Amino acid sequence: MPYIENSNYETPDDDTVIWHFMNFPEFCSILVHQKLFFTRSDCFDDPWEGAWPNYYHDRSFWKSHVSSDDQHIEKIINFFDQSQKQRKKFAVSCWHMNNSESEPFWKLYSNQEFGIALKSTIGKLKDGVSDSGWSVYIGAIDYVDFDSPQKTKFIDSRGLGVPILYKRDVFKHENEVRAFIKEQKEPNNPFKGDTGRTVTICPLALLDSIVISPMADDWFVRVVKGMIDQFGYNNINCYRSNLYDRKKN
Repeated sequence: MPYIENSNYETPDDDTVIWHFMNFPEFCSILVHQKLFFTRSDCFDDPWEGAWPNYYHDRSFWKSHVSSDDQHIEKIINFFDQSQKQRKKFAVSCWHMNNSESEPFWKLYSNQEFGIALKSTIGKLKDGVSDSGWSVYIGAIDYVDFDSPQKTKFIDSRGLGVPILYKRDVFKHENEVRAFIKEQKEPNNPFKGDTGRTVTICPLALLDSIVISPMADDWFVRVVKGMIDQFGYNNINCYRSNLYDRKKN
């Protein structure tokens, strides 16, 4: 099963440039096993990943927005309370939308001198997961205020059961687009007991460039390029970032 188009998701244009920053072991897994790790949505540092805003669990909020008796409002609250269990049924691969690399992302999402960034596009991401065996969805994150319903629109689950494409506005700097998968009936409970799921990809279809950390030593650059050649990906552009280079006068 490949990428699945869905009009409910704000999927950027195919030529949109995206980046995935990682550590060297994850990069090795991509080269050796042709697998990309998707993290279960409840395993991120942010406890609000895939969760509903506070006010969705507030009885006074629903009393002011729906014309229902207390019993019906209790059912609404219970629905949103119980739906948080659905977070375990989604796994996510996070990408940064930007025409150029991001200096903070080298420090936040890689171990700096051993960091790798995959440069791709939305179109290549779609092609790269075409033989994944999963239904893969892609959508841009909508950043909203999770504490104040007066400052933002209602958040919906877009037919998924959890708001997987919303994050708190304190994360706006991430400018994130994410690929995500949902737990399938077969095999039964594939995420149970796991922090995520590896998804088969085609590196040649996925990758536009492999960028090595600007803090990397020369020997590490040689190791990365040697691995790329060894596994037959030498036609993929690979270079060390020149983020900290200065032109000589």
